[in-house]
Amino acid sequence: PGQKELLGQCCLLLGAIYEKEGKTLLAEENYRKAKEYGPMTIEGINLADLPLYKKAAGIIEGPAKPPRKRFPWLLAVGGVVVVGVVLYFLILKPKKKYQLTVELEEGVTGTPEAGTYEYKKGTTVNYSYTEKTGYTGLEVELDGRAIQPSGSFKIDRNHILRAEARVIDYTF
Repeated sequence: PGQKELLGQCCLLLGAIYEKEGKTLLAEENYRKAKEYGPMTIEGINLADLPLYKKAAGIIEGPAKPPRKRFPWLLAVGGVVVVGVVLYFLILKPKKKYQLTVELEEGVTGTPEAGTYEYKKGTTVNYSYTEKTGYTGLEVELDGRAIQPSGSFKIDRNHILRAEARVIDYTF
């Protein structure tokens, strides 16, 4: 067989496959292409029990049934479930909470005050400390590292914020 005939047979075979799978539009399109290439037969393969093939080959006349419209319920339900899961994890799922322990020595004032606080992960904590009158040498530490007396940091784990100042020595 020549190239044109082989192409026709390929289209015919694809049409038969699509028809058996219920893909009517693809089957009709391939039958149409097969008809353009020549006779609609393949030696050794019986296609006579396929209604769309019979119509395309001119064996029977009449309009083909339009494809039934089916609403993809499974896809719709699956989509709702996926959206629900995404909403839960992005919005509703409670964020992990961490503790901030604040230790202030006697000569320090500011916020947050001494105590233990609970924050959600990712929360920005603003802090500001100053020396009280009669004190000097303000030192502020976050987890043992020196930091500025005022600033902010994000909660990503448990932290200890510590501030201290020394009494001014007036001895001469």
